Amino acid sequence: MPMRGMLTFFMVAVAITFGGCGMFLSEEGVADTTPPLITNLQTRYVENNQLVVQAEVTDTGSGVAQVWVVRVGVGDEASELVMQNASGNTYRAVISSPTVRVRVKARDRAGNEALSDETRIMPPPPPL
Repeated sequence: MPMRGMLTFFMVAVAITFGGCGMFLSEEGVADTTPPLITNLQTRYVENNQLVVQAEVTDTGSGVAQVWVVRVGVGDEASELVMQNASGNTYRAVISSPTVRVRVKARDRAGNEALSDETRIMPPPPPL
């Protein structure tokens, strides 16, 4: 087996062995230690005072594994809701319960996590 083939075989074997531990290697054999990037966090109300939370999430290392919206209601208790991939790098969640603050949390396939800055939510407009 040529040296390049052996190196590829070794890298695949290491990735398979350590993949379950959250270690992902790039083509250069470097472990992914960079968390996902969360940008363009937006919120808006739609019918029935449902709050739509949307953000762009990217990860150039191992790829995005999961994205959540962390919401805080009237009290201080936080809850996490899974955001769905709307298209491309855009993730979206619809919240039905009263929400005062939100953050977006993302994890890549290597286990690195990122948390956006907190966004305060204005109350929904009164019905007409």
